Amino acid sequence: MKSKYSTKYFPFSPGIPWKIKNNKYVVPEITTDTWKDTLKDRDIVILSHGGLLESFFSLYFVAAINKIESNNIYWAGNKEFEPLIKANAISKYKEVPDIAHKYPVPLFLGNDNLAYFNCLNNYLIMQSYYLRNDYERTEPVVKQIFDNLMLEYKSEYKPKFNYFDYVEYKKWADTNKFYDNQKFIFIILNHTKYSNHNIDCLNWGWDDVLNFAAIIKRFDINIVVCSDNNIVLPYKAGIFIAPVKLPIIFPLLEKSWMILSQDIDYLLVSLWASKSNVVFNNLRKLKKSAFNVYKNAEVLESECQIIGSNDLNPMEVYTAIEGLV
Repeated sequence: MKSKYSTKYFPFSPGIPWKIKNNKYVVPEITTDTWKDTLKDRDIVILSHGGLLESFFSLYFVAAINKIESNNIYWAGNKEFEPLIKANAISKYKEVPDIAHKYPVPLFLGNDNLAYFNCLNNYLIMQSYYLRNDYERTEPVVKQIFDNLMLEYKSEYKPKFNYFDYVEYKKWADTNKFYDNQKFIFIILNHTKYSNHNIDCLNWGWDDVLNFAAIIKRFDINIVVCSDNNIVLPYKAGIFIAPVKLPIIFPLLEKSWMILSQDIDYLLVSLWASKSNVVFNNLRKLKKSAFNVYKNAEVLESECQIIGSNDLNPMEVYTAIEGLV
């Protein structure tokens, strides 16, 4: 029987024998020796021009390469996520245009003696090496990203953020007399500019939030709502309002006891960035997609408690809290 695999070389990744499946698809696999030889004496650029989800998990590449190689590492993507790069303190931010879509491989070389990791190669949509979109992928999104590093997954490569600049966060907390050493639930009520995905993971409005705040008062758990909408809250509602700013959102996400979010990004990031309880809506739809929270948690070996629903309402979350406290 004729093999469904063949080998192909590309001028932009000289010396790398790429395995091709069905004469169409580049398989993200090379030997460890080829991987090391390709990176030898080259500085490395991690390309990840995506939203928060893609930017955060691309730092897995940074941590892994830093453990194995002594090269200089640069990260190129949306400048709004530069605070995460600085907080990770391994790579440096580099202005590079979004060129990854021109190269149908996970690793390619530039004329500038740089090696480029294409984190989002064949991400969400499988392409043939001649750049034709063929089909939607359903493997967990974090696996799709990690596969492009072409190394065995190791949880020790989980990125750390020991140098996060908490100045803006502390200023907000002090102004609002908010103390994060007390349990709080973090709610990102609307879609934010930090996500590239139009997936609804929370079906709540302000009336739901106020109702929720009222019924959980007996638990002595505060609520922080991330929203730019102006609203006058009832006296002693037990709700803090945080602006939609990454330097404030990320510390809240790290420190929260429970998170609910309209955007999928914060839910998946919290699986690694915190030990928060993750609660979400749209379970039936997400189960069939690459954004399945449970399957992504398995890949990440996350210890977070996950609660999914098909029609999430305040009483359902109240019941979940009863079982957790």
